[in-house]
Amino acid sequence: SQLKTLADTVKACTADPVISAHVLPRKFPAASGTIRYPTVAKRGVDNPLYQTNSSKYGVEVPLDHQLPDRYFGRACNFSKSYTD
Repeated sequence: SQLKTLADTVKACTADPVISAHVLPRKFPAASGTIRYPTVAKRGVDNPLYQTNSSKYGVEVPLDHQLPDRYFGRACNFSKSYTD
C-alpha cells in the first residue's frame, strides 16, 4: 500500500516524456497563482524620478505562459561529494 502511494507520488511529479531527452522531465513546482513578491520598504521607491530599468523587473507577477512547465533535474552527485 505504501509503495503504491510512493509510485503515485513519483508519477504525479513527472511530466510527459520528451522525444529528444533520455530522462523524464519533472513538473515545474511553481504556479503563477502562488507567486507573491514582497513589498519594497525603501523610501521613494514609487517616485518616477528615481526609477531605473532594473526596478521594473518584478512589478507584475508572471503569467502561466511565462513560467516553464517542466525541467530536467540533476542528481548533482559530483557536487555532493565535496560537501562537508
